[in-house]
Amino acid sequence: MTPRALAALLAMALLSHAQAQAQTVAQLRSQGFVHTYNLDYQEAVASFDKALALDPNDSAPHRARATGLWLHI
Repeated sequence: MTPRALAALLAMALLSHAQAQAQTVAQLRSQGFVHTYNLDYQEAVASFDKALALDPNDSAPHRARATGLWLHI
C-alpha cells in the first residue's frame, strides 16, 4: 500500500469516527430533550452531561442542561 493510499484511508477512518461521535452527541441531546419534555429532569441532565463529556465545546447541551436544572428547582 502506498503512503498516499494509507493517508487517505486514515483520513477516512478519522472522519468516520468524528461523524459517529457527532451522531452520538445529537442522540444524547435528543434524549435529554425527551426527558425534559416528560419532566424527568434528572435523566435529562444526565443525558446532557454525557453529551458534554463527548463534546464539551458544543453549546447546546450546556444551555439545555442549565434549563433542566432551572426547571427542576
